[in-house]
Amino acid sequence: MEHSRRIREVVDIIQCTNDQAKQALVICQWDLLIPSNYLLKSNFDTFSEDEQFKKVIAESISMQEKKENQTGLNAISNEDAEIAKAIEASLEQNKGSMSQYEPLNPEQRRREDNVPCGLQNIGNTCYFNSLLQFYYTIPSFVQSIMDFDDKEDLSNINKNQALDQEIDLQFEKRIKAARNLIRQMKILFSFMARSDKKYADPTGVLKAIVDDFGNPVEIGDQKDIGEFNSTFLSRISEGLNSKVLIAKQYQERMNIEERKEESNINANGDGNQIVQDIDMNNSSIMEGEPYIQDTDMQDESKDHQLIKQASSLSPAKSKIEEEGGVVGENFFGKIHSFITYKDKNDIIQSQDTNETFIEILMSVLGTKELYEAWENSYKDFIEDYKSTEVDWIVKIPKILCMQLNRLSFEQGNPVKKLDPLIVEKTIYVDRFLIQNKEKSEMIRQTVSNLRDKIKHLERCLTDYKKFNGSEYNISKILELATAFFKEQGKADESFKQMPEVESFNPFQQGQIPANAQDLVNSLQKYADQTSQQIISMESQIENITNQIKKAYSQMNNNPYHLHAMCIHDGNAYGGHYYALIYDRFNKKWRKFNDIRVTDISEEDVFKEANGGHGQMTAYWLVYVSDETACEMEKSDIYRYKATEGQQIDKLHIFSRMIPGDINLIVSEDNQKLQQEILSYQATQTVKLIQKSYDQKYAEIQTLKDQIQEMNNQIKNQNAALNKPIQPPSQGGMNQNMSIFRYLLAQNEENILKKILLDICYREINEISLFVLDQNDPIIKKIQAMIINQSPRYPKDGPFLTQGEQIKYDKHRSDYQTISSDRRFIIEVLQNLQDYNLIDAIQMVKRVFGLKGGFSQANQYSKVQKDSCRVAGLALITQINKLLIDNEPSNDKIGLHLLAIFTASHLLDPSDIHKIQLFINLDTSIQNLRIILENKGLLSDFQYILSLLKTKNEIDYSKLSQLGNLRIETNQDQEKNVQDILNDEIDKTWIPIFEDFSNLINKEDRYQSLLDKFKIQYKPWINIHFTLMQHKKHLSPVEYLEQEKANGNDLIAYLNQT
Repeated sequence: MEHSRRIREVVDIIQCTNDQAKQALVICQWDLLIPSNYLLKSNFDTFSEDEQFKKVIAESISMQEKKENQTGLNAISNEDAEIAKAIEASLEQNKGSMSQYEPLNPEQRRREDNVPCGLQNIGNTCYFNSLLQFYYTIPSFVQSIMDFDDKEDLSNINKNQALDQEIDLQFEKRIKAARNLIRQMKILFSFMARSDKKYADPTGVLKAIVDDFGNPVEIGDQKDIGEFNSTFLSRISEGLNSKVLIAKQYQERMNIEERKEESNINANGDGNQIVQDIDMNNSSIMEGEPYIQDTDMQDESKDHQLIKQASSLSPAKSKIEEEGGVVGENFFGKIHSFITYKDKNDIIQSQDTNETFIEILMSVLGTKELYEAWENSYKDFIEDYKSTEVDWIVKIPKILCMQLNRLSFEQGNPVKKLDPLIVEKTIYVDRFLIQNKEKSEMIRQTVSNLRDKIKHLERCLTDYKKFNGSEYNISKILELATAFFKEQGKADESFKQMPEVESFNPFQQGQIPANAQDLVNSLQKYADQTSQQIISMESQIENITNQIKKAYSQMNNNPYHLHAMCIHDGNAYGGHYYALIYDRFNKKWRKFNDIRVTDISEEDVFKEANGGHGQMTAYWLVYVSDETACEMEKSDIYRYKATEGQQIDKLHIFSRMIPGDINLIVSEDNQKLQQEILSYQATQTVKLIQKSYDQKYAEIQTLKDQIQEMNNQIKNQNAALNKPIQPPSQGGMNQNMSIFRYLLAQNEENILKKILLDICYREINEISLFVLDQNDPIIKKIQAMIINQSPRYPKDGPFLTQGEQIKYDKHRSDYQTISSDRRFIIEVLQNLQDYNLIDAIQMVKRVFGLKGGFSQANQYSKVQKDSCRVAGLALITQINKLLIDNEPSNDKIGLHLLAIFTASHLLDPSDIHKIQLFINLDTSIQNLRIILENKGLLSDFQYILSLLKTKNEIDYSKLSQLGNLRIETNQDQEKNVQDILNDEIDKTWIPIFEDFSNLINKEDRYQSLLDKFKIQYKPWINIHFTLMQHKKHLSPVEYLEQEKANGNDLIAYLNQT
């Protein structure tokens, strides 16, 4: 039936004979796009020669290229075009062999959770990818594939029988190919279920598909979906039923041989005829045209061959119908055809035939209603044969496929019509079932008349809404014309005059005609009248449409639901196919466009399917029965989450079906992808490392050229209170520099290079390069980079040797000390500048505890110790002033006292400043004894004084007034301390010269604070220098004189009290 319909369609379009149409379709592999153009160019001459066919194909391709150059295919994205070019080039290079081209990098190929698996386009196979995605959604079909034993032995085929060897070998070849197809489908479905890659490769399946003769189906040219699908399902069914088919084939051949032997011994002389009949019958069976037993039909002229062809079934279809199974039940239905025709004597004859169908092929030209197109496809009249055929469904498959033909010819050129067609979400097949024949025929005539009325009204409506072939509504035109005349001559302030520019106003078109008002009235009348007529026509169309629906309202017992569509985006010469499939478990539509799978709204689905928007139209529709729809709703077939090794997601219905050997194949491919991703990430990481390293290393080289100048700048800065900075013993550079300048100063350039590599890696990853394994892809690629690059990289690889690690740990520790000491002393000096002596002592104490004492390694630690000495002396002066000024807060006085103790406690017992602090505090207590008694602080002061010459800690229980006070860092101070301690000097990169600028700024700040410190605390610094020079403490008298100079005349205060 499918072939006969294609023949009739070509005949209708080209007006050629049936024999010419059939011959063209056979040569063109039943593809409707090619033979029509072929016939037109061949002028219906004999065209069986291969050379002529090749010429037509070349002309068709040329026409397609010309058309695409003019209009382009708006469906294909830039990425699609690039992929297509790469595939085309690869196919050309390999002379048509299938490419293994990977369009995405490994990271882009990784599948996302719960996203369906796409399919790779292996050169114009988008139509088949759409079919495969649809088949994957049918649980019973997938299960039959997964459960099939593809390893069963086929040795029971007996090649030694005295039979027709050519037929047996052909059959065996096809069966083996069919079983291999099942195997490849099983592998593909397994990948689609649990592959970590976002798309699978269908190459194995494509290579396994063969035609009825066991020959591979050519891949790379755009096929007719219906014909290709028929071949595909035939092989699937043969594979699934191969064991039964082999046994029947053998038995049929044995029966034929037995009948031949019986006929040879027939004594009446009719044996030869019987043998001929048997051979004819057998030949017809094997070639796809069953022998028709009606002797009257055998005697008819060749005009009646059409009737024979209309009832013919291919061998594959016959077997599918006979064997049934999941393929037959799901996809194949039966049609009963009622055929009437006139014989050579012009006498009306009739015949009934049954056929198997896999899809409903319908032309949608001239209608936008799916039901009407369906009805038209089931009734044919062929003028040449005076034949009428009406079809009724005997058996409806669970899955109903429809192929929509939009092709027409205009001036000999094929044109794809883009007129809208309403695709129904749910259809009812009752009106096409043979049991409803009588009732449906009665309704059809009525509905046909109603449809004619609708078409008439629609044509009239088009005349109104697209007046005179334009895009303008006549009612709107009349309304605008009315406004034009009505407003003519009226002033309009919105139209302003502009100097030196002529102004125009549509309502200032000269003198108004005398009958202008009559004209306006007439135009308004026509505008209102046409508007009402449009409303009337639209209302009538709606009412008639409702009548049609009502006519079939009692025939809605067999609903079929839209499940999938194949969309063609292109023109009559070519284009691109993709699938829209409804995920019944997750209640949403998805778009399967080869390797890309995306969600799509239902609104966009029907926008693309119905046509009228660009070149996108539905080409193939799939409807499923209630039973099948319910089956699909039970399981989430698109459930996906990456698993380790060979583990499977036991909650995934298809994953549970995967055989162990194929699961191993999928697992190995997943592991391969993971390795490719790691390798790709390593490559990208190393590229970033190399770029970053080269930039940083260039800075280092520039630094080496300017190092002496910077060194001289740093040398000229004084950083200690009592003597200039001495340059370090190694390297010739001051230690006030970044770790890289420090390493250069130590002549450790190879260590520097490795640390630089580590920093570049840390910029990309949070961990250190040094913790990676030797076999890590990153390390291997870095080592390859080092080998292939210049000496700017470390000569012996990225890892520090044991000796280098020891050296670097020491250099790092030394530099860390310098860096932290500088930052700590800046904090101390800032507090001293703000006269926060207590905070300064608190910070000194905290650092002292961290460092385990005052270090003598650098000038910063020395200044820190000196600042502690000076602050202690200044604190006693401050406490004198507080007491003389009668400070009301004992706590404030007490904190100063405890700070004095802390300063003294941090100094060595032999430090002369410790003795000086004792003398000064003792003298102050003696002179300020009365006020201390009045405040109740005398005993506390005396207790603290007793501790100054010892290393004993304070027993706060012995303090009467100050027992609750402590000298400890506050929250802000502690945060600063932690920030300094957590600063990893080799974790991040600060550009060397920017860092040097920062360093100079820090040094400038340090020096500025130090200078201010010297000025603000000059009296106590002078005492400090005196003590350091003479190694002798001041006497109480000298101390009292110094305090008098500071504004605290303790003797005078004592005499007054």
